[in-house]
Amino acid sequence: MAAPVYQIEASWAAGTPTTVKSGDVVTGVWRINVNDDAPAPSNDPVDNVTVTITAQNGRYTAVPSLCLTTGVTPASSISADGHTLVCNVGTRDQGTAVVIQAPIVADGATGDQITADGSIGGQTASLSPIDITNPFGMDIRWGVGTPNFSVGDGGYLVDYEWTLSKALGSEAGPQSITYNLNIASPQGSAVSVDAKACSPFTGPGAADGHPWSGGTHPATQLTVPAGTCTITQTGANTFQMTITGIDYSPANPPTLDSAGNRLPVDQVALASGSIWIRVNTAASGSVVLNSDAPTYTSVTGQTAQDDPSNNAESKAWTTPGLYSSGWGRGYTNSGGTQWDDTYRVSAGTTVGQYMDSGMQLHTDRPDDRIVGMCTALDTRYVTYAGWGWAQPVTDNTIGATAEYYVGNDPTVDPSSAAYDPNAFDCGSTGGWTTVQPTDLTTVKAMRITATQGQFEQLSAQSNVTAVVYQKINANVPAGTDIWSFFSGVVDVPLNNWWNGTGCITPTAGSRYPCTTGFRDVLRVVTATPAVAKSADRSVVSPGDPAVYTLTYSANGAGAIPATVDGYQLVDTLPAGVTYVPGTASPEPAVSTNGSGQQVLTWTLNGVTTNADHALTYQAVADSSVTPGSALVNSVSASYGGITKSATAQVTVATDGYTTVVKTADAPFIPNVNGDGTGTGSWTVTVKSYDPVTQPFTDTIDILPYNGDGRGTAYTGSYALTSVNAPLGATVYYTTADPTTLSDDPSAAQNGAAPGDPTGNTAGWTTTMPANPTAVRVIGGSLAPGATQQFGVHITTNGVKGGDTLVNRAQAIAGHTALVMRTSAAISVANYYSATILKEVQAADGTWHDANSSVDYPAFHYGDTVHYRVTVTNTGQGTLTNVDLTDDKSPTAGAFHIASLAPGASESHEYDLVLDETLPGGGFVNTACATADTPADSGIAPTIPCDPAGIDIAGYSVVKTADPAPGSVVHSGDVIHYTVTVTQRGPVPSAASFTDDLSKVVDDATYNGDVAADAGTATVTGSSIAWTGTLGVGAVAKITYSVTVKDARSMGDGTLDNVVTSDGCAPASDCETVHRFGSYTFAKTSDPASGHAVKTGDRITYTLTIAQFGAAPVTGGNVVDDLSKVLDDATWTGDQRATSGTVTRAGSTLTWTGDLAVGQVVTVTYSVVVTGDGDKQIANVVTSPDGDAFCVPAPDKNPDCATSHRVDDPAVTAGLASTGSTIGWGVGGLAGILFAAGGALLFLRRRRISNT
Repeated sequence: MAAPVYQIEASWAAGTPTTVKSGDVVTGVWRINVNDDAPAPSNDPVDNVTVTITAQNGRYTAVPSLCLTTGVTPASSISADGHTLVCNVGTRDQGTAVVIQAPIVADGATGDQITADGSIGGQTASLSPIDITNPFGMDIRWGVGTPNFSVGDGGYLVDYEWTLSKALGSEAGPQSITYNLNIASPQGSAVSVDAKACSPFTGPGAADGHPWSGGTHPATQLTVPAGTCTITQTGANTFQMTITGIDYSPANPPTLDSAGNRLPVDQVALASGSIWIRVNTAASGSVVLNSDAPTYTSVTGQTAQDDPSNNAESKAWTTPGLYSSGWGRGYTNSGGTQWDDTYRVSAGTTVGQYMDSGMQLHTDRPDDRIVGMCTALDTRYVTYAGWGWAQPVTDNTIGATAEYYVGNDPTVDPSSAAYDPNAFDCGSTGGWTTVQPTDLTTVKAMRITATQGQFEQLSAQSNVTAVVYQKINANVPAGTDIWSFFSGVVDVPLNNWWNGTGCITPTAGSRYPCTTGFRDVLRVVTATPAVAKSADRSVVSPGDPAVYTLTYSANGAGAIPATVDGYQLVDTLPAGVTYVPGTASPEPAVSTNGSGQQVLTWTLNGVTTNADHALTYQAVADSSVTPGSALVNSVSASYGGITKSATAQVTVATDGYTTVVKTADAPFIPNVNGDGTGTGSWTVTVKSYDPVTQPFTDTIDILPYNGDGRGTAYTGSYALTSVNAPLGATVYYTTADPTTLSDDPSAAQNGAAPGDPTGNTAGWTTTMPANPTAVRVIGGSLAPGATQQFGVHITTNGVKGGDTLVNRAQAIAGHTALVMRTSAAISVANYYSATILKEVQAADGTWHDANSSVDYPAFHYGDTVHYRVTVTNTGQGTLTNVDLTDDKSPTAGAFHIASLAPGASESHEYDLVLDETLPGGGFVNTACATADTPADSGIAPTIPCDPAGIDIAGYSVVKTADPAPGSVVHSGDVIHYTVTVTQRGPVPSAASFTDDLSKVVDDATYNGDVAADAGTATVTGSSIAWTGTLGVGAVAKITYSVTVKDARSMGDGTLDNVVTSDGCAPASDCETVHRFGSYTFAKTSDPASGHAVKTGDRITYTLTIAQFGAAPVTGGNVVDDLSKVLDDATWTGDQRATSGTVTRAGSTLTWTGDLAVGQVVTVTYSVVVTGDGDKQIANVVTSPDGDAFCVPAPDKNPDCATSHRVDDPAVTAGLASTGSTIGWGVGGLAGILFAAGGALLFLRRRRISNT
């Protein structure tokens, strides 16, 4: 083997965009190969095949699946800055091409390019640059100012607030921006720049949508002022405001505006300020600011248009008078002034309409004149919500009357075509009530009246204010203009209701042309949805769930609602990808669209506005997805009629590799007759370890020729006889000069591209010529894990022993793409030579040469492997004393051939049992041979060794029990057995076992509860059998139980349970033994039970207690009830036991003790008859131990009970002289006693049985 050589190519995954932004993930596809650079390349392994990839303007975040992090040097890793990936794919055979996917996260500024450079073995490749274009967006917001204004010399002084923002993630914009402003009073008053000009926004009044930029305020509400801000008047109503020195990367941008509202999360507030304008008037009026919408240019040349929708702001005021009315900003803590058309609130908000009167100050007005304040509600959009006095000292003690209009005037009827609340006549007399209705929705107008005299009770107050509360209906769409209307009582004509004040602020495009001192407007605003989507990985494998994150928000400036309902997310998954139930909270509604894609829908309520929310879920790709394809996942967020969308893309993993190997089917071409005529062949095998079905394989084999540089040297000639190609392959031939040919399918002379010979200049043809110099096989698709093989067969003529033909091939597979090299030599047999063919028989009976791992049959531990070794004499002389050896089976594999003639063969078959001392995985044993050196040559015969390999799979079986094996069990105990079957080795295994219960069921009862979590368990008689196929790493558990029988039914007392299986190693792992021990007791007496005794007689009792079964007894217990004895006898105290302890307590005699296996204990004790009782002496022995029972005594006493009758001496004497009468009496008494005794025995037996 010479030094390994490498190639490397780089490309972006299919579907990669041509432009990305920072944070996007793109996937680089790297193809490398490793080959031997010798003219005759080997396929020897090379350790630590390592490629190093360095990204520019991008970061690596995960090590690809083929890159090994353990057991290799160096370990695959990512540098601390994420720019460099070191990928060690481990040990690879030369002749291997590898594909690696390496995702990169873009990390650069606009104008940068993301690319990467890879290197291996001095070879380099680069990914083509992709432009990075980051988003750019800017906007100045005016909108709502503070509620402040003041009046003094020179007229009214008003301020306008502005905030400059950039889009979240946006790059920097210009350092100087000029805005053209138009500031004009609709009343025609002159305007000018105040001395305060453009200054930081410090307060004291807040302004919706604008953070502070000066003063003492919370950091969350504080941005910075511009570096400089100037405002210059360029005409009567035209101005230029210029901002410079803008910080586009603020360290702590505000999250709240000056009023405490959340700022939009999709923007970053960069600066804010106030401009101060003087309006030269002393009258009521307004002044309106409009800004142009400039186009901003970023530092990289991108442009963004300012949002014109928020480029207006107005201020309005009134002078003291009789009445005024408008929306009260303070009620909702909003900025701006009444009548300025800047009031913005959300649907569902309750607002307050202020009704002010200064009539109490006009004390010259007659006391009987009427003071009246009235509002007509904008009932299409609001609902009355009550009213109250604004000043605490003001209440109805002045005698004012409040009335509520509930009539049907069309001007306040929302469904009427004549709807116009501004035209409602507050002086009408019908439809009014002085009682506020319970149903507030019926109120369409409200008025308060009193006399001048009553109002003058409040003359100390500058104004008298009533607040009418109105709730904006929840279904009012954004953009709706909602008005407050007012009428007041005036004296001309007398007591007339009037609302005809002049315009203050124009409201073009609205229902009414302007605001007035009696009419004000607000507009409904809502939030705008935003959504982003990301995945936790950029490369996914089928069956491996990926985590997706939806980051959504509802954004808006100013008084938008704190939360919104009905926010909808709709996420459409790619085809072949499904949601993993239970991984999202809340769960989505799952449906399927017309394209068969799953659609996930969330409808969310209570979504906090101006805040990011994260929703995560898992989705998994199935086997139908195409490796290497991009799975694009799209989501849309919808609210308030606005929809925004986002996508996330992952790529299906394609990491894998392909190998090529060429082998000589036999190392020698036979030269049996010595004339150089023989046959030989090579086999080329291409195997895929790639998850992608490769569209083709392309292998070129330049046939050996003298001078080919590979080691070929021969005399005579040879000819190609056939090429045996797989089904679907096409074989090509050429007769071109081999020195001009390239066996690299990607060489230009070989066609348009690998797999496509179109346009080749090498002369490839599908017609086999007489003397081809090279062959080419283009195979069909190569599935993952599959192989393609073809054979090249030759015949020789006139060659000599020792001639060598070296055949080289190079191959390319469609997906791994780079060339793979291999070669193999065949020599012409020497005069004395032989070949060894070692074969292994697979389970299906076929024989395999098994020289390469792709041809290894699979076995498992415990199998018997059949080998066959054939020795063929390929030389020209007889070989003698040929001795064969096998390195892994030296005894069974050895055999001797005394003599082997030229061309002859002899075979030897033997077996090898695969025990667990053998390593799992590939197991190779090699047959070698030696023979005598011929006397006429002096050179030992050439006999190459031949290996044969197998893959060993297996399984282990272990049996356990609860209680633990070795335990002593008792009647009624349940023994739970568990058999655990564990797969071993690199391939799935067919496993089985049988469990013989025959030595269990004599002592226990099977409970019929066998269960297996994998495979199939069956019960036949007293045997349990289980079979199943276990995948790699799988474990099966089989459980069942037995219940120990009662002592009377016990067998031999040993529950010996043995599992038989090839997986039992050692055998002790598959056997459990439990032992059961019991004991019997028997009772005799002297005199024997049933005999009569008399006073003074001694009755001696004997108990025999005997252990039986396989286990000793601990704590034996036998009890004799003496209560029916000691009334007619006295205890002698002579109790004895050969083992254990015998005691008496009252009328109870107890023996306790332990019993060894086979031990017999004898207990004796006696009483002396007194006859003082009922003349019947009876007792019975029992045991409370469920493992003990009574057996008949040696004297045939059957039931551990004895009884004796006490004879009266006087009666006995009388009986002697009375003859048959006494005989009848005795017989009668005996019969009675027998009957009673029978009953007593029956009761005792039943009690013993119950015990």
